[in-house]
Amino acid sequence: MMLGYFEDLIAGVEAKLQATPPGEPRARKTFVLETAKLGARLYSENSRVAWCGVVVPFDLMHAMGVTSCFAEFVGAMLASTGTASPMLEVAEDAGYGTDGCSYHRAVTGAALQHMMPEPDFLIGTTAPCSGGLAAIENLSRLFKKDLFVLHIPPQGGDEAVRFIADQLRRLVEFVGEHTGTPLDPARLSDAIDKSNQARELLVETYQLAQTVPSPARSRDLVNFGIVVALLAGSDAGVEVARTYRDEFAARVAAEQAGVPGERLRLLWIQNRIQFKHDLDELLVSEYRAAIVVDELNDITWDAVDPDDPFTGM
Repeated sequence: MMLGYFEDLIAGVEAKLQATPPGEPRARKTFVLETAKLGARLYSENSRVAWCGVVVPFDLMHAMGVTSCFAEFVGAMLASTGTASPMLEVAEDAGYGTDGCSYHRAVTGAALQHMMPEPDFLIGTTAPCSGGLAAIENLSRLFKKDLFVLHIPPQGGDEAVRFIADQLRRLVEFVGEHTGTPLDPARLSDAIDKSNQARELLVETYQLAQTVPSPARSRDLVNFGIVVALLAGSDAGVEVARTYRDEFAARVAAEQAGVPGERLRLLWIQNRIQFKHDLDELLVSEYRAAIVVDELNDITWDAVDPDDPFTGM
């Protein structure tokens, strides 16, 4: 069922891209296409799969040949397709409280209904929320698969960085034991190079979005920053970031506003609404409001030193 959904989505977006004339918007379609391809790999049964917490270094997973994704991805996908409610009911009928995060309850319901692919292993993180870690721990029990937990110190500093870097070295050993394939330094170096390229392009993209008027249309950057991280370390991640940068740069050069007659500029806190709604259209039509930046669309890290990758990650 889910594999068919992603395959149909891929075919539909590819057809739209082929029909898009030169100079017309392509960035969002490219992003959706690569996200759908990730979904297809997760459900294909031909990939090594890891369900993860949100802040796992996905470029490291890419370098080790693992198709990895944060579990909340499934909750968002269910909401966007209007199929989250049945999964919430399944979780609640199984005894999971209604006061828990709806993302995690939907994911749990999907797992109980065998709608999530069985992973080879799981990686939990103590950030950004304890609920996310609890969901991964629960999935580990449901699937009867091994779990590695990355502990993220609440405060920064050199000691915290060293602590995380040591854990990442142990994570590499854990992944290698479960895949039978050790980390190839050349593949890691290539993944870091691609992550650094994408990072620079995203910095430019977000700077261009600050232009008055903003080149960003109302839905150009929906879920962008948090999901594009899943493509870190890959050619797809670089291509998506470059497509956005080039498209925004062209609009700025042409003085073309993403929202014609822009009057209000908004910062969207947390991630966007996942279920179908018409709020975006209302903000544009009634208020000429441009969502210039989303809280999660940000670059908060420096480029990674390929000679000291775990410290940079």
